[in-house]
Amino acid sequence: MTRLHGAHASALVALVTFWSAAGAAANSTDARPPLPPVSPIAPRPLPLEWVQVPLVFPLVGVSRWSACYNQNRGYYRHSGVDIPAPKMTPIVASMTGRLGFKIYSYWIVGEGQWTGWQVLGTHLNDDTPGTNDGRGGRDFMFAPNLRPGDRVVAGQLIGYVGNSTNATGPHLHFELHGPGGVRNPTPSLRTAQRVSRPVSVVGQAGEPPVPGEVRVDGVPRGYHAGQRVLTVQVVSRRWADGRVMAATRPEQVRLSLPAEVLEELGGVAGLAELARDRVLHLYVPHRNTGAAVVRLAASEYRTKPAAPVQIASTAPVVRPADELRTLVAGSSAPADPAGPPRM
Repeated sequence: MTRLHGAHASALVALVTFWSAAGAAANSTDARPPLPPVSPIAPRPLPLEWVQVPLVFPLVGVSRWSACYNQNRGYYRHSGVDIPAPKMTPIVASMTGRLGFKIYSYWIVGEGQWTGWQVLGTHLNDDTPGTNDGRGGRDFMFAPNLRPGDRVVAGQLIGYVGNSTNATGPHLHFELHGPGGVRNPTPSLRTAQRVSRPVSVVGQAGEPPVPGEVRVDGVPRGYHAGQRVLTVQVVSRRWADGRVMAATRPEQVRLSLPAEVLEELGGVAGLAELARDRVLHLYVPHRNTGAAVVRLAASEYRTKPAAPVQIASTAPVVRPADELRTLVAGSSAPADPAGPPRM
């Protein structure tokens, strides 16, 4: 895990301040974002108790990783596990709870069966896909419909793997924190439930499309007034037969807005007021998702309970540190039956 100093740290603070202020201005009623868990930066060993928390594995389709928690890095101990994966591999929420994030990193404060536990991940993607330019922007780092303070459910898309902050290679640095501070995530990751696609929280909510329609759930990214074309970043799609599919990569579509739909949005002035991280349900003809929008609805999914990934175990298990030695010495996790990531 790379740490920033000097000018890099100042730039990070400036970006975090901008993102947080923009989110608060867009919707001042959102919950206050949680503070991130903090790991000690010191050469002394970290806690080694066997802690087994029921989690969803944080990456889609990844199969192998090394148990490198507590590894001596000189002036500090490695506070998590590094999970190698190709750039833009989807990252999903390991537990249900309240989300916080800043540039390159996210954390979740658990609720329900995860109350008292937190996870943190870092090195999210900051590159334009196919490059190492550090100019990828927010939509190549995080899911487009998230805001600090949002509630996320286990299995929901959070963002994408990268090698930001000059990491040695693309990977997710993953930490587990409990009531007593940082804990070894190895046992929990070895038994974590795998998912082949992110949970579609948005797609499960709202009015379904009728036969002949497909519903595109997306957040606004631009509008061409001359052509009356709205560009949206796709979050999910829903079909009339009940199928729902969450996006697993950044994707933009251009949709034509008839006069009556544009008027429903408040005209061009109303479009300018739309928040860039709140979802619209856009209903379009099934055979042509680039055609004119038939009708639309603002998303109401934040007021409705979503279905997280079902996890069999409901209580963390804590055992003495000496029982963890074989896991700490292990080199990899079992193969993932779901296969490679679906990009």
